[in-house]
Amino acid sequence: MKDISSIFCFTEGRENGNDILSQSGITTHWKDIVGSDIGTCTTPVKLSYTANLTIGMSTQRSEALEKKRTCILILKLHNPSFVLKIKLNEQLIVERVNTYVGESLISSISCNV
Repeated sequence: MKDISSIFCFTEGRENGNDILSQSGITTHWKDIVGSDIGTCTTPVKLSYTANLTIGMSTQRSEALEKKRTCILILKLHNPSFVLKIKLNEQLIVERVNTYVGESLISSISCNV
């Protein structure tokens, strides 16, 4: 029997959220990517990879589990009052980061104070 944590959260190989942030230049160019308004009140901390399990139908009409990998960008907020501002602009931030990276890497954002 598998441990439940191995089903819902995983990282692959040597991928480290902090390494990807620094190698891609997201941390260095953060204010340029998201704008100075959001860039001054937040700092990208790491990327967290999770596996979402979705139920789909196989060819034999039986239920099958399918893993889809998602990536969450974790931001540190310099002030707790910025949470609403970030949540209201989440899609815009995700789009800008994904455009900068050149692929659909980020699917959502999580905020830490």
